[in-house]
Amino acid sequence: MLENLRIAVRKQKKLVLIFFLTIFLPALTLSVFGVRAIRSERFRLARQEETEARRAAGLIRAHIRSEIESFARIIVETAQEPALVAKDLNGGLEAVGKRFASDPLAGQTVLLYKGGTASFPLLQAPPGMRPAAGARAVNAALADGIRRAETLEFVDRNYRAAAARYRALSTSTPDRNLRADLLSRQARCLQKAEDFQGAARVYAGVAGDYAESRAPSGLPLGLIARLQAVECYLRLGNPQEAAGAALDAYRAVLGKPSTLTEDQFKTYASLVEEAFDRFLALETGRKIPEATRAEYEALRTDRTAMDREWAETGMLESEIVPELERRLALSEEYSPEPYRISRKIEDGDILFVGAWIAERNGPGTAGVLGVRLDVEHLAGATLAEALAGAGLEDGAEVVVADLTGRPLAGEGSPTTDAPLATEYFEGNFPPWRIELFRGPAQGPGVLDLRRNFYFWTILTLVVVLAFGAFLIARTIGQEMEILKIKSDFVSSVSHEFKTPLTSIRSLMERLADGKVRDPAKMDRYFGIIAHDTERLTRLVNNLLDFSKIEEGKKEYDFAETDVARIAMEQVEAYRKGQVQEGPEIRLEVAGEIPDIRADAEALTRALANLLGNAIKFTPAGKAVRVVLRRDGEHIVLEVADEGIGIHPDEVGKVFEKFFQGRNAHDLSARGTGLGLTLVKHIAEAHGGRVLVESEVGRGSKFTLVLPIGA
Repeated sequence: MLENLRIAVRKQKKLVLIFFLTIFLPALTLSVFGVRAIRSERFRLARQEETEARRAAGLIRAHIRSEIESFARIIVETAQEPALVAKDLNGGLEAVGKRFASDPLAGQTVLLYKGGTASFPLLQAPPGMRPAAGARAVNAALADGIRRAETLEFVDRNYRAAAARYRALSTSTPDRNLRADLLSRQARCLQKAEDFQGAARVYAGVAGDYAESRAPSGLPLGLIARLQAVECYLRLGNPQEAAGAALDAYRAVLGKPSTLTEDQFKTYASLVEEAFDRFLALETGRKIPEATRAEYEALRTDRTAMDREWAETGMLESEIVPELERRLALSEEYSPEPYRISRKIEDGDILFVGAWIAERNGPGTAGVLGVRLDVEHLAGATLAEALAGAGLEDGAEVVVADLTGRPLAGEGSPTTDAPLATEYFEGNFPPWRIELFRGPAQGPGVLDLRRNFYFWTILTLVVVLAFGAFLIARTIGQEMEILKIKSDFVSSVSHEFKTPLTSIRSLMERLADGKVRDPAKMDRYFGIIAHDTERLTRLVNNLLDFSKIEEGKKEYDFAETDVARIAMEQVEAYRKGQVQEGPEIRLEVAGEIPDIRADAEALTRALANLLGNAIKFTPAGKAVRVVLRRDGEHIVLEVADEGIGIHPDEVGKVFEKFFQGRNAHDLSARGTGLGLTLVKHIAEAHGGRVLVESEVGRGSKFTLVLPIGA
């Protein structure tokens, strides 16, 4: 192969030299200058891109900082409200709710006065505004009446009498908490007496008229009444009324600012949900209107949000309130400047902005009002506004992360490259960093190559070089292929000539020397010589015919031809020509075979090629069958062997000129590779076709189909 390559290159030496001098060297020179120009342009664009990224990051930081400063000024203004300065809880709660309840940047607020307890006005009513436990003002007569009613309820189990006694006692006391407690007892006894209608009516009265009343244990009687009313309506088989009472109870639990503690909130919210879910699961629950179900699901969503708010207050109590208490204790003179606190927690950051509340009559500080910033809103909507105003390049990626690298916005570093720009906030508030990266589709110093002259010049040169190289490689490859085909062909033809010539020479020498005197043996030798001579003649004729076919000069002499006779003659000739033991050759002629118009010599040559191949690739002990039959308007000539077969991927190539299969190479059964090509040409020239079927290891069958009326 290397020798063929060297010969091919020598033959195309002028073409290679012309390509090198006229295309390769000029293209290489221009490409070097073009690449240097593109690199300079990319460096300039990279510097410009970095400057633009720093500018954009600075604008993003300034926008977020401006939002925080504006919010801090609102906190300072709210802390100066007269109601907060005067420690007016109702007025202060109204002022805080008006300023922060609907502000998306505001999380929980904290209100703390010196010597007091921290409260969270947006979620929970300050301690001074929460209803106290129901302290009872009970005289001796009223206490005796309550004991008698309890005896009727718990000892005698005379529930209706007990209910009447509780009702009468409720009218004899001016204490609202005690009156609500006695009415709740009356409803409880009616419920035990299975007067669910009466019990529901009393519970509804308690819930409506005594919503803020508390039992001695501090339990909210109005809320408990609503829950018991749900049970009564269920027992009455009225799911719609039960659903309405449950929704009323749920709204009361979720009301803000809440008068409940966190534990009470969670307990009563769970009780309402259990009650609602229970009667929804009942058969009668199907009568609940879809609007009621939708409102219940909306309230459950509100409950989830309120759970987060309670969790937030707990976090503020543990992380922020101690710091506020410390600063408040150390404060002496009032300062209008807000202050900022940030704390790192497990799943993020706490960002808190506070403002001092001035003493009403003096220069000191009375308390502090602070608000936790909503980090999600800050890193979401606020950042989106900042990005919109930053004028980012198309495809640029912005990542906002805390100082540990945890991304708050974006999906982390989109590439392994260093960021174009990184900005930090003043005073590390918020403790974040802003990083700008190139987009995934961008490269360092992205250059619009579509408009770059040097790019198109280099691209054109590369295309020319590639095309020229391809042409040269193809030319050399074709030259090598031709050389290989010539070499293989000469070798094969030499082998095909050498084998019969050697046989003829050997037999002729034996006959000439008089070593063979047996007439039968002499006749056999003459037969072998004649067969080998015929083989040489056939080989020469194949070469001549192929040459004429390639030049388009091959002509055929059509005449009435006896195909059966040709088949018998060829089979007999091959039987006589076998020097060594070979395969058994069988001829089968099915019925009467009519003559056809054909070139007898060409058909003889075609059958000889098919039969010669079959014998060559079939070992001794096996058989080669030649079958001649009529199939309608066609004569079918089949040559089937039990030889080595043809690989499936090679079946379609056997009629190509010079093709020889792998099995032929493995058996060193060499040939010219022209026999089957000639067979196909002869068949098609007669208006017929040649077919092949083969299975590796089991043999092959070639079928020559010729029209009778051709």
